Amino acid sequence: VASLESLLTASAVDKLDPWKRRSNMNREFLGKGSGNMISCMIGGLPMIAEVVRSTANILNGARTRWSNFFHGMFVLLFVAALPGVLEMIPLAALAGILVVVGWKLFNPAQFVEAWRIGREEFLFMVVTIAIVVYRDLLEGVIAGIIVGLIVTLVRGTRLGNLFRPTVQILGDKDSDEVVVKFGRKLGFTNFVGVRTKLDELPPGKTVVLDFTDVERIDHTVVERVHDFEEEYEREGGHVVRRGIDHLESATEHPFSALIPRRSVPSHSV
Repeated sequence: VASLESLLTASAVDKLDPWKRRSNMNREFLGKGSGNMISCMIGGLPMIAEVVRSTANILNGARTRWSNFFHGMFVLLFVAALPGVLEMIPLAALAGILVVVGWKLFNPAQFVEAWRIGREEFLFMVVTIAIVVYRDLLEGVIAGIIVGLIVTLVRGTRLGNLFRPTVQILGDKDSDEVVVKFGRKLGFTNFVGVRTKLDELPPGKTVVLDFTDVERIDHTVVERVHDFEEEYEREGGHVVRRGIDHLESATEHPFSALIPRRSVPSHSV
């Protein structure tokens, strides 16, 4: 549970990072696991990444993970050397800090943004937030995923393709151009496999993303593909989309789901 919540927090903080850096989730797992093992051996509590602390650091100009390190170090010093001083801090003051940071995290415009992206995304957001508020973060995320799975299956995704995407790397990776060909459905459930393939691509190439056989792309994949294009081109590569003209945006939002293009009826003269 601690590992899952830490990964969720890391993913959320990545979105807040002005430099759009990506956290190393493997290192996150290793660090949290090692730290929790040592903590348990000495009778301590488990550790998790905390979104409020990280957000407060970012909002105050922090740029690296050293901000969290020094935060923890100062807390440890005060707990060990000046516990009486900590007891003098009113709990209302600490609660006030949490309220202010929480209010800055809460952005009503995000509800409007989710509605513009698509009704399904708005549903996912409302369900997740409701369960998080009334139950727990992890339960809220699980509830949102379950609703997403139901919608994905209703949309016609086969069980065999639900978590395993059909993606092929065509051509020689040593050549200047690499073609990535996708299968029928691209959704949030199978994008992990897609991202794994994309991360294997060597930098500095011309990458052709071939969507000729794709029937539908959900919002999550549209946004993640856009993020990949920006990251890859920042590293000196070039990304081209091919065979996507048969799809159109479900709404006017640039990151809305891509669905089969509605044919325009012809009028005889």
